[in-house]
Amino acid sequence: MSRKLDAAIAEGLGKDVCWKKWETRGGFDVFTDASPGEKGADAYFFHNEHLIDAVPHYFEDGNDMLGLDAEMRARGYWLDTLRYFTVVDTNGYLQGWWRVVYWKRERNGEFYHACASTELLARALAVHKALTGKEWKE
Repeated sequence: MSRKLDAAIAEGLGKDVCWKKWETRGGFDVFTDASPGEKGADAYFFHNEHLIDAVPHYFEDGNDMLGLDAEMRARGYWLDTLRYFTVVDTNGYLQGWWRVVYWKRERNGEFYHACASTELLARALAVHKALTGKEWKE
């Protein structure tokens, strides 16, 4: 996964996302426009026309995901998280996957779920699906 998923979630939340990177020009660090996937590029959004901030790392940072969970709860979504264990690896550890569901009561059982190897990634994929109505495609 890449920062593109974080940027897509931020856009789904209504943020105006842009891609920027730092370059050194004439001995000075300059903040320039970039494109997704470009080396050194990162996703940012504007709080207003002058204040810019980095898009949170939703599927990599637990604290950022907690903020996203709070935002989804404020939008009326409930969260269910399930952990499935499937096999024991060569070191004796259980291996498995996470299934996450975001749902709204007032929508007649409409729900959005995703599965992934980590809980944060499963949550990010489910949030993207809830906000956009589409599966995530890189």
